[in-house]
Amino acid sequence: MLRFRLGQAWKSEAAHSDGPHDAFRLQLAGVGLVEDASEEPLAEIVPALVNAAWGLAHQHEVLAQVSLPRAGLELCFARNGHDTVEMVLLDMGRPARLLRPPLRLELGELVSATTACAHAMVEDLSAHQPAILRTVPWVTVSKRLRALEH
Repeated sequence: MLRFRLGQAWKSEAAHSDGPHDAFRLQLAGVGLVEDASEEPLAEIVPALVNAAWGLAHQHEVLAQVSLPRAGLELCFARNGHDTVEMVLLDMGRPARLLRPPLRLELGELVSATTACAHAMVEDLSAHQPAILRTVPWVTVSKRLRALEH
């Protein structure tokens, strides 16, 4: 089971002008694959994740990428056939390197994990920083989430 987990400390801290900054985690079958991504701009990462899943699932794009800028990491997705995706986690430090061997995922599993993460973020933003949801990236997220759910 793939899970994207977002930090919760941002809810009790002073708001950043560009949205919440907190931890971003990636787990596969309960094993943490991304553990060093803290203070990440969640209001940028979650839309990028939704756009990546939407592109792979609905636009039949072959490649997608999500940057974790504070950690210097890149999540890279390569569509491999009709319903599988290969995920690679890159450390962009010098020298750039793979953090672990590529993982093969079901596209549906990636979409499901992405929609769960995005819905949790929308719920949290609605309660703590609702103005962000009216920005262009988040309006696009809402539209693409509806498409991913169907």
